[in-house]
Amino acid sequence: MTTYAVIATATNICDNVVVWDDTLGPWVPPSDHYTVNIDGLGVGIGFYYDPTTQVWTAPANGVSSFLPNPVFQNQTTTLSWTTENATNVKLSTFGDQLFPANGSQDFTFANVGSQKITITMIGLAGEYTMSASAKVVLAGTNLQDTNISGGTVI
Repeated sequence: MTTYAVIATATNICDNVVVWDDTLGPWVPPSDHYTVNIDGLGVGIGFYYDPTTQVWTAPANGVSSFLPNPVFQNQTTTLSWTTENATNVKLSTFGDQLFPANGSQDFTFANVGSQKITITMIGLAGEYTMSASAKVVLAGTNLQDTNISGGTVI
């Protein structure tokens, strides 16, 4: 038995894995794909393969969060993200603008409620998304600004 990665010629991304009993003859992939023996390798569907260097790259992944969170309406909060196997990211509120693979961006939300930003990680193995949400709440009265002078103490 041999394990083959079935790789799309146009993208060099593995989109299927086949285990084949070679005694039945060679397995032939679709015409727009090629195969690579991956016996003993920790690779599979979604991985990018460089046929020149024979190096595999895993799909992009990452973590993201807002701080502070929750945040008051119209208060600035910072979205931070860290990725692996990504070259750049896009943030859903900035269209096609590219940001570094690891970074941060300040946000100020006018609307109360859960505010979600989708982060698209771009890497050799394609585009993958993650998201972060900030809980935005109404600003309360600041008790430190309350003027109590002139009151009567009993």
